[in-house]
Amino acid sequence: MALIVLASASGSPGVSTTALALTLNWDRPVLLVDADPTGSSSVFAGYFHGTQEPTGGLINLALSLREGTLAEALPRETLLLDPEAPAERSAWFLPGIRAHEQAPSLLPLWEPLTEQLRALERNGQDVIVDAGRLGLAGWPQPLIAASDLTLLVGLADFITSEIKAAVFGMLAGLTACYLGLNAKGGPKGVGDAVNQTVVFAFMLLFAANSVISALFLQIKLGA
Repeated sequence: MALIVLASASGSPGVSTTALALTLNWDRPVLLVDADPTGSSSVFAGYFHGTQEPTGGLINLALSLREGTLAEALPRETLLLDPEAPAERSAWFLPGIRAHEQAPSLLPLWEPLTEQLRALERNGQDVIVDAGRLGLAGWPQPLIAASDLTLLVGLADFITSEIKAAVFGMLAGLTACYLGLNAKGGPKGVGDAVNQTVVFAFMLLFAANSVISALFLQIKLGA
């Protein structure tokens, strides 16, 4: 099992967005844990578009810890992110707190919860943790210490990824439109245009990715 933590050293620029995107594209069963001590609940407002009622999540787990029923309570507090995903790529979500004032109450929970998350290996399930900003009251330090990989998300990285997404989408769309509108020869011509779109779009995206990555690397090195 992989336990991966995403965090930010100052603010949380894109940590939740990156963690959610990584979870939804994971190639194994995975659990996203919202351990952000700020209590933003961005997954409910953003991904669920406010249609999913927030659950107790970590707060309920903290209460179950006092009762000695943490292991039994963990599955009950998780929500399925994508019901249409195949079982071998199922993505689950463990909601966090709703306000920063609740964060200190989670301090006794982090170490026992880390053990329970590690136990998910028996089910072949990985864990991705949104730890928000480092050093705040109630931050999940034991989860970070026990992680297999900790990724520090910076504002520059988030901006780079957003720019790449916009450029890639534009290039792929323009390539498909141009070749599709200029297809000739009936159905065979349309089929050839589709094949050409795949090849040309891949080449353009590869080149654009190299240029954008090199450009932002130079900017970061010069900063």
